[in-house]
Amino acid sequence: MKKHLLNLGVLLLLVSLLLTGCQPTAPQTSEPAAPAKTAEPEKTEAPAAEEKTTVGIVLKSFSNPFWMMAKAAAEAEAANSGVEVVILGTTEEGDYQQQVAHIEDLTTRGVDVIVVVPAEASALVPAVEAAVDAGIPVINLDSPIETDKVSAFIGSDNVEGGRMAGKYIAEQLGGKGKVAVIRGRLGNPVELQRYDGFMEAVKEFPEIEVVAEGVGNWEADEGFTVMEDFLTAHPEIQAVFAESDRMILGASQAAKAAGRDDIVLVGLDGIVEALAAVKYGDIAADVAQRPDLMGQYAVKYGAELAKTGKIDQVVTTPMTLALPDNVDPLIANWEAVGLAAPAPEEPAEEPAAQEDYTIGLVLKSFSNPFWMMAKTAAEAKAKELGVNVVVLGTTEEGDYQQQVAHIEDLTTQGADLIVVVPAEASALVPAVEAAVDAGIPVINLDSPIETDKVISFIGSDNVEGGKMAGNFIAEQLGGKGKVGVIRGRLGNPVELQRYEGFTEALKAYPDIELVAEGVGNWEADEGFTVMEDFLTAHPDIQAVFGESDRMILGASQAAQAAGRDDIVLVGLDGIVEALRAVQDGSISADVAQRPDLMGEYAVQYGLDYLKTGKIDPVLITPMTLAVTDNVQPLIQSWEDLGF
Repeated sequence: MKKHLLNLGVLLLLVSLLLTGCQPTAPQTSEPAAPAKTAEPEKTEAPAAEEKTTVGIVLKSFSNPFWMMAKAAAEAEAANSGVEVVILGTTEEGDYQQQVAHIEDLTTRGVDVIVVVPAEASALVPAVEAAVDAGIPVINLDSPIETDKVSAFIGSDNVEGGRMAGKYIAEQLGGKGKVAVIRGRLGNPVELQRYDGFMEAVKEFPEIEVVAEGVGNWEADEGFTVMEDFLTAHPEIQAVFAESDRMILGASQAAKAAGRDDIVLVGLDGIVEALAAVKYGDIAADVAQRPDLMGQYAVKYGAELAKTGKIDQVVTTPMTLALPDNVDPLIANWEAVGLAAPAPEEPAEEPAAQEDYTIGLVLKSFSNPFWMMAKTAAEAKAKELGVNVVVLGTTEEGDYQQQVAHIEDLTTQGADLIVVVPAEASALVPAVEAAVDAGIPVINLDSPIETDKVISFIGSDNVEGGKMAGNFIAEQLGGKGKVGVIRGRLGNPVELQRYEGFTEALKAYPDIELVAEGVGNWEADEGFTVMEDFLTAHPDIQAVFGESDRMILGASQAAQAAGRDDIVLVGLDGIVEALRAVQDGSISADVAQRPDLMGEYAVQYGLDYLKTGKIDPVLITPMTLAVTDNVQPLIQSWEDLGF
């Protein structure tokens, strides 16, 4: 399936030029020695349509802003140079099976070159070697693949990145102190390189003691858990290096929850959330890679390889040690493609009484942009109103156990009010009721909790959202056709409400046949798998509703891989990736909630209740059916908060 970002092409061209021309310089910037190529690639005139080269790019997690930046830059370079690009990815960083399927599909389709960021070093080898044997050269991006059949490696020097982190920590501690490291997925070459570089650096400081190690598998929720363990077993710990930004952001949340703002926290990747965390002091530093250059180089040198058969064996992309005094240009690179958060407004002068209020907000997945938007909006509203807010969350949508721990911790700390988005309707009841019994009022956000002790519910009308999706699909099919639905986590009240609304809408169209259902558990990778099953069992399917945006985005990837651009795809949530997918035609429509208002209402009405003792039992946040001609203002609402 070909993606033509016609309306966005000119903007992305300008963005690509901006990114290549504005690499920041700072005293602590590491340029790898004698790289094969580090110069920014020059732009060329687009060749005639019949000469177009097709580059297939297989990335990792599309929930990871790092790869979203690489994707945007690759698309910009392709639009500028007249190259056709097919970009595929996953949500889960370790989903190598989906990557294998992508490589096999690109091989079958006969693309001119394939570029791969492996989720696992050895598991992709058979698919990569099969592509090479079929006459398709393969470029290895970011992380090594264990085969000598790739034509080149493009990426950062991860050993040097680990060294930069280790040296910075040692210097911050004056050459003496107790530190720890949160490791990525063991067995992954990048993990080993970053670890080796870090350990090599700290060995130069004999009074630096590495007292703890833990495995976080690149994920924020596991980084959170490892950090909790560190703080329990080694309360004297002074610094922590995490081998990925998502892990250090999770660790930062754990440190914040424990009231530990004295620990030097350092990450490595350069994703926008980590750069913003550096800017505002949540972490001390970040070793920032250049995902924009990785995406740009993938297309530039991939096309050159396809046309000339020549490429340097190693093309190195630079890294920068991001600190508060040099981070702004790095953030600007992200802002240029709409993926960064602008600086929050300085809080206004607030009455002294308001300074004493603390609202605890327990969300779900911090890898889900929906909850990142709610978090950002809640923090902005808290600054505006002069109230303290502690926002906690998880990466996995269903991790109710971590939510229970958050609620119990907030209760112990004596928060004035707690707002909860439950991952599971009943599992949180004991912790919620214990908070209420301790005199702490609880507001229920987005999805119902099975207790009558909450003081209010704030959220969308999910039945109506399902109806909106069903009516749109029926209208697009002219009242006749075969459709499927990808359901969320069964037993979850929101899932049931969305499903009931959707099927209720379809009943008004007797010639619409619901031929397939599958369970995607809110996740993109499972949505991908369910969609593959739909296409195999029901190749005549004409439309699919995914009860969450992450599932419909996964389904869109499966449809794209199968060359099926004829299917009406509709999601429900309103995350920025789905809205952009509406804009570029990857999906047909999205029922857009307002996570920003959920975050704002949580703080606004929570504070009102603390002051007055009054709140409405139900507060509804609006929804909009996002289609091509009205989606830009919705995207803008995300971009205004930096997403």
